[in-house]
Amino acid sequence: MRLKSPTTEVLCVALTNGTGIRIGPEARDVPTEFVKEAFAAGAIPESVDASEFIKPAEPPVDDSK
Repeated sequence: MRLKSPTTEVLCVALTNGTGIRIGPEARDVPTEFVKEAFAAGAIPESVDASEFIKPAEPPVDDSK
């Protein structure tokens, strides 16, 4: 399955047996044994538009009033 990070941040996915992979904003083939953990870490399928997952920055709240 081809997965990618929804942001520019690289996702690090590790299994309990000590193996791991890195998933960046460019889609990559993810071995079957990593898919569940990759989704749990926030990875999305290659075909999904990542902008749906990026929340625009909210202006700071001014509590001085």
